[in-house]
Amino acid sequence: IEPMKKVVYSISKLNKFGNTKMTGVGFITDEDLIIACVSQKGNPYIRVFEDCVKNCHAIPNRDDEFKGAHYEIREVEVEKNGSYDTREIEIEYSVWYKLLSIDEKQPNPLGEDAIKATLEKIK
Repeated sequence: IEPMKKVVYSISKLNKFGNTKMTGVGFITDEDLIIACVSQKGNPYIRVFEDCVKNCHAIPNRDDEFKGAHYEIREVEVEKNGSYDTREIEIEYSVWYKLLSIDEKQPNPLGEDAIKATLEKIK
């Protein structure tokens, strides 16, 4: 498993219905941003924004802060004249994160060990 760095993050989903924002403490690898989430039913899960880190760039004059955009393609079902059609839509996320030093201790609802264990199961 590749080394992970702890970050504080802010992810905003942008669409025509408004913005949704997620913030918290997560982890990055060389490629991915990994965050702990809670479903609408209250179940914890781990969300991985794949290849997100390579699309982020350092913010000038701000130490260890990065920002960028992340795009996902999702399939959705659309009802049209009584029948359902599947379409692909693009979802755009605005991403910001700051690397945390070892001294900056922030609580994480699932913890680094739980995230690492889940990643091992996925691979």
